Amino acid sequence: MITYEAIEIVTFKERQNRFIATCIKESGEEIVAHVKNTGRCKELLIPGVSVAVNFQDKPTRKTQYDLVAVKKNGAWFNIDSQLPNALVAKGIEQKQIKFGILKGEVIKVKREFTYGESRFDFLIETDQEERLLLEVKGMTLESE
Repeated sequence: MITYEAIEIVTFKERQNRFIATCIKESGEEIVAHVKNTGRCKELLIPGVSVAVNFQDKPTRKTQYDLVAVKKNGAWFNIDSQLPNALVAKGIEQKQIKFGILKGEVIKVKREFTYGESRFDFLIETDQEERLLLEVKGMTLESE
């Protein structure tokens, strides 16, 4: 299972730029959060919506929070662009994700594999010398 360390539910105020959002705690305190997704997310990041921020108190950070999810129409949308790859890696490791096109057993998984001038999220190798390049995509566009 993948978990965040210290989630708080706050209200989204505005997105200052691709990386920074201002949010408001229930106490009225304004906080600045790193947006974990550089996509537009205009359908989700609307002033007044509830968002989940993860508290990260580390001296090397510019902000103490990461904005990781948005609530819209009663549903939570995770916008952490790093999460899909982490979930796939965990699924492969725990043998919950299987690849029907492969005959052998997965024996090696390399992340961020470069092939020619392209980079892929995963290279998967089997005991039968099969190789599979895998690219993982998360979705951030929400439409009614």
